[in-house]
Amino acid sequence: SLQPAAANLNNNVNFAALLDGRVLMSFGTSLFYADLATGVTTYQAITVPGVGGPFASLSSSGQDGFVYAVQGVYVFRIDMNLYQWDIVYPSSLATCVVEDKATGLVWIAQTDGVRALDAVSTAVISSFSLVGSHHVCIHAAHASDVFVTGSFGLKRVNKTSGADTDLLLGSSYTACAFTPDGNFIVLSQPDTQTA
Repeated sequence: SLQPAAANLNNNVNFAALLDGRVLMSFGTSLFYADLATGVTTYQAITVPGVGGPFASLSSSGQDGFVYAVQGVYVFRIDMNLYQWDIVYPSSLATCVVEDKATGLVWIAQTDGVRALDAVSTAVISSFSLVGSHHVCIHAAHASDVFVTGSFGLKRVNKTSGADTDLLLGSSYTACAFTPDGNFIVLSQPDTQTA
C-alpha cells in the first residue's frame, strides 16, 4: 500500500515521474526523491546560480535523467545524473514547463500566454497570447494540441496556429494532467495539499 510522503503541505508541491521509475518531488525551494511505496523522502541538493524562491513547476523529460523546473523567474532543465542545471530557457513569470515528448519542444505557460521552445537551442518556435495562463498539459492522443488552464478555465490550443477552443469556462483552474488513455482531469488549486 502507498504511504504518505508528506502531509499538511500548503503550497509549492510538485511531482515528476522519472523514466527510471523514481519520483522527484519539490517542496518550496527543495527537491526530494520520494519512494511512494514506503513514504521515505531523500533530499537532493541542486543549486542553480542566481535562482531563488520556491519551485512552481516540475516535469519529467523524455530523456533519461532530466527534469524541467520553474523556480523564481527562471525555467531550466536539470541533469539529475550530475545534480546540476543544464539549460536555462528565456521566460517571464513562468508558472509551468512541460516537454512535448513527441516533438522535443518545451512548452512554457506564463501569465500572458504559452510558448514552445527548442529544448536544446532554446529558440522560440511558437508563441501564443493567452492572458491568464497558468498550466499546460500534453498527451500523444491529441498530437496537434496543447491544453491550457488559467483564470479563463480550460482551453485547447492548436500547436501550429494558436487557435484556441474553450472547453470549460466560469472557473479558474491551475493544473491539468492527462490519464494514460488520453482522458484528462482538471484540478483547481486546493487550499491545502497532501503529497
